[in-house]
Formats: sequence, structure tokens, C-alpha cells
Amino acid sequence: MDPQQLRYFLAVVDSGSVHGAAGTLGVTPPSVSQGLRALERDVRTPLFRRVGRGMVLTSAGQALVTPARRVLHGLASASGTVRDGEGCLRGQVQVACQAALATGVVTQIVAAFRWRHPRVSLTVSGLDDAADAADLLGRAVCDLVITQLPLAVAGGDLSVLELGRQEYWIAFPPGTELSGPSAGREWLRWDEIDTDVIAVPPGGRQTSEMLAALSVRQQARPPAMVLTNRESRLAFTAAGVGATWLERAQAEAARRSGLVVRELRPPLGATFGVAHSPATQSPAAAAFVQVATEVAQADVA
Repeated sequence: MDPQQLRYFLAVVDSGSVHGAAGTLGVTPPSVSQGLRALERDVRTPLFRRVGRGMVLTSAGQALVTPARRVLHGLASASGTVRDGEGCLRGQVQVACQAALATGVVTQIVAAFRWRHPRVSLTVSGLDDAADAADLLGRAVCDLVITQLPLAVAGGDLSVLELGRQEYWIAFPPGTELSGPSAGREWLRWDEIDTDVIAVPPGGRQTSEMLAALSVRQQARPPAMVLTNRESRLAFTAAGVGATWLERAQAEAARRSGLVVRELRPPLGATFGVAHSPATQSPAAAAFVQVATEVAQADVA
């Protein structure tokens, strides 16, 4: 079984089509199709069904996904075990990170890692749901996961390095003038919030805690809008649609953008960290964890 065939196979799985896989890999669609046909001949069973312009996995294809990822992960790990002629670490590291955490200490870790190991290929992809973290590591979809803690699903030989705590503040549209007791303060109590808020789909322990901290009146207030794309909240707030929550690390940038930002008291948030599997991680992934440990310790100091 040719590793290149497995790369084509997984690219189709991830993109949903031959053309999408070809674009991701930088090859032609006929090359991907030929590789898939060769793989199907090797395993002696169809791996996909064509549905319209897309590709849907058969049961045999579903069964191959995790082994294929583990094979390619193992090859990547093996390629990084030997340093090059100049003594530099090589290989690749794939990190899945919740978008809200890709600021502050996480950006410091990535910058420090790139400076120390410039020849390691580093990919940081999105993590939509923290509940998927342990599963992604178990299926070798990525080497490390940066997520809120504790892990929604505990399991296996996973280790967790705590990186810090994420606190939630609130941002109002430009020009907002707060009234009442909060008018002259740089902070608000949760039960003092009385405004239209851009909401995100409910879910998770933090969302429940935030809702419970609001006044009964605010809890009953209809949202200004519900936004599935959480990363777009500040853009809609800047346009005057409504207030929204933001992470403390985003506060200064939001102020520079003209938003009215206030700290919320009592502090409410969640710890976050990087989860990994020491038993199966590559030298490059281990180096990332080492850099993360050093940066986190320096940040605390």
C-alpha cells in the first residue's frame, strides 16, 4: 500500500471530492482518481460512492480512515527522528486549536517554536468542539490539541499541560455610553449587563455559567442575532449590531478598533491547555510541548 495513495484517500475524505483533494495537494484530479483506483485494487473493495459531485465513504472506506491516518502519522514521526546535517530538527507538527484560544500565550508558543525549530513544518487548524479533542488525538488526525480544560472526554495515555486561564469580558459598539453605576467604571458586574447581545449557539459548561451570571431580565432578552461563526462576533459588534463577549487577550486590540470594552466581575472563564499523547508523539511534537512548557512557566513567572 503506497503512502501516496493514502494521502490521496485522506485528502478526498477531508475535502469531500476529488477536485477538492487535488487542490489541497497541488496535483491534478486525474492523479487523485488514479491513486484511489490503485488503492481500491490493493484493498479489493470500493472505498467511496459518488453522490452528485461529491464522494461518500463506503463502510470499508470508513474502516480505513483511522489506520490510514496512523500510518501517515507514523511516517511523519519517523522522518523527524533524525536531525539534518546541520543538527536541525525536521518533521511536521499538526495542532488543532479552538479559535478563541489562538491568541496570547498560544501565539507566543508558536512564535518561539518557529524561531527554535524553523525547519519543522507547523500546521494549526481549527477545533470546532472541545468534545472532539481526545477523539482527534486517538485517531491521529493531529499531534496536539489546544482546548479548554478539563477534556470533555478523558482517555488513553493523554497528558495535559495547562497553559493559562481564559477570562470573558464584554465589548460594546463604538460610541456606546454606559449609564447608571457603571458609567464611570472600567468594569461591570454580570448582573449589570442590560443590552442587546450577539449570541452564539448554546452549548458547553462555560456558556451555561455565563447565562446563569446574567440578571433574570437579561436572560429573557432576545439576542440581537445568533451567530454560528463565533470568530465574526467582533466585526458585527463594530458595525453596531450589539454587544458581545470577548476573551481578555483580545481586549486591547478591540479597544484599538474603537469598541467600548469592559472587564466583567466576578471573573468568569476557563482554564485551557495542550493535550498530547507522549507514547506516540514525534520528536517534533515533543519539542512543541517542551517550548509550550517553557513559555507557560515564563508567563506565570
